[in-house]
Amino acid sequence: MNSNNVRYTAIVATITFFLLTCLYYTKEFGEGGQYIRLVPPPVTFNRKKTTASQNHSSKVRQWLQKPAEISFNQTENKYGGSTQTKFSLSEQSKSDAADRIVYYKANESFADTESAAQSNHGSTCVKQIQFWGKINLKLAGGEYDCPAENCKARFVQSQSYEKFQTSHIVILHHKGSWTWEELERYRPTGQMWIYMTKESPLHSRKFKSPDPERLTFNWTLTYRSDSDFVIPYGRYTEDIPEVPADDNRNWATGKTRLIAWMASNCGVTSWGRTKFVNSLKKLIEVDTYGACGTLKCPRNEKCDEILSSHKFYLALENSQCEDYITEKFWRNAFGHHLVPIVYGTTREDYEKVAPPHSFIHLSDFSNMTSLVDYIKYLDKNDTAYNEYFQWKKKGSTEWFREVEGPMKSILCDMIRRLKELDNLEQVRARRNNMMVNVNSWKSSACNRRQSIWSSKL
Repeated sequence: MNSNNVRYTAIVATITFFLLTCLYYTKEFGEGGQYIRLVPPPVTFNRKKTTASQNHSSKVRQWLQKPAEISFNQTENKYGGSTQTKFSLSEQSKSDAADRIVYYKANESFADTESAAQSNHGSTCVKQIQFWGKINLKLAGGEYDCPAENCKARFVQSQSYEKFQTSHIVILHHKGSWTWEELERYRPTGQMWIYMTKESPLHSRKFKSPDPERLTFNWTLTYRSDSDFVIPYGRYTEDIPEVPADDNRNWATGKTRLIAWMASNCGVTSWGRTKFVNSLKKLIEVDTYGACGTLKCPRNEKCDEILSSHKFYLALENSQCEDYITEKFWRNAFGHHLVPIVYGTTREDYEKVAPPHSFIHLSDFSNMTSLVDYIKYLDKNDTAYNEYFQWKKKGSTEWFREVEGPMKSILCDMIRRLKELDNLEQVRARRNNMMVNVNSWKSSACNRRQSIWSSKL
């Protein structure tokens, strides 16, 4: 090789290295106030942060070993007029296309996902909704039809940033594992983030965003009635009777025990729940099950038989928080035809969702003695006791195991909300002006009362 060729090779290598180095880091270019951001080539993401960068560096070194002509190809993105710019090496074959570095303009939005969806489903739109969390929602992954939206919801459960980059909506469960920096790095413009929890604010994870004004959630998915999407523990439906109108059975028949209580959280509550139950046991018969009790209730049909032999169930929540009404009420009480004795949120919150005249709220009584007297009265008066079951002739209740019940309709509701924001300007407005401050939203929902009737409880 003569000196001119050596010099030429050195110059080309130097220029190539300089350009690749510049493109490897995020830079801003003057394009109407926009900027172009580099994202790594498509690789299989895992939780080891060094893997992607090591693979990327290795590929850069491979490219630098052979001189090549640098070319840029721009294509228009029909979704919002954004452009996609691809960097490639002229000597690189199509089989190496997956290793090319791809640059996205700041407002690039799901063009690849939409194109693939349309090629597979004709003109039908497909919106990918990703659940990011450690729990299993017990909802099968796949596509769900949303006829009203002329669209399909593609549901995936994954903590993969590969899936993240092609998802229109990401549901971030409060127990999920992520870093805000990674979310921001791989987030395509137009992607909506949803905060999800079924726990009370007192038992939900606190979030410390590095920039709460910018990096936060767009929508909420919780049990609360003021959430963007509501996922309750159960519901009462009128006009779907549980029993015929002429069903006049005695709901006290066969119930040989009085009150049941089952709990596993014995200490971490916003009020003295365990202490209250122990005080109540001194005045009236209460069978206590689970980690906080003295009796066993096996996790099978035998436990259902045990609970069904009682007349009342202590549906006492661990938190005094707005709308927080859990499976204790819907499954443990109504699911076994017991009258729930409730405490947690206000009577008004229970009345909004419960069947009429179906429960007893502790706030109805001035002290524990008056509560005990009323329970004893109902125990001896079947007519008064049966009044708590008259609602079954007009409606029915159901409880939702995990989220499998209402989640399918919620996915379609999410697509409806997303399609309302299809205009990118509307998406930006939603992000900038309607962020959800989850921490303040949660903290305003709970009342920390020291007692029900006295400071001793």
